[in-house]
Amino acid sequence: MKPRKIKGILFDFDGVIAKTMEDNFKAWKLAMEDFNSQIGEEDYYPFEGKSLKELAKGYCRKFMFDESNWEEIVRKKEEYYLRNHKFEFYPGVDELIVFLKSKKVKIRR
Repeated sequence: MKPRKIKGILFDFDGVIAKTMEDNFKAWKLAMEDFNSQIGEEDYYPFEGKSLKELAKGYCRKFMFDESNWEEIVRKKEEYYLRNHKFEFYPGVDELIVFLKSKKVKIRR
């Protein structure tokens, strides 16, 4: 069987090619501190990929406060994230993009 030529590659951005998990964790941590609750990495990383609503409602249940607070928690989390995040690619991503371009793999901006 003849190998197929790669026409393009699709990357998930968040946490795959860009370091966003760490900044998201910090934002969740700050938001929960506003509700007098402390979360650790074990409260966040295993649930990465869940929706903001699911995470916030989960924290409401964990800390036994009304789930109706989930929207405020998400608002605060997003505010902290936008104010404090540092955009950074994971090591090797730049080199991978250069390699893919050299092989004429389509890259769209």
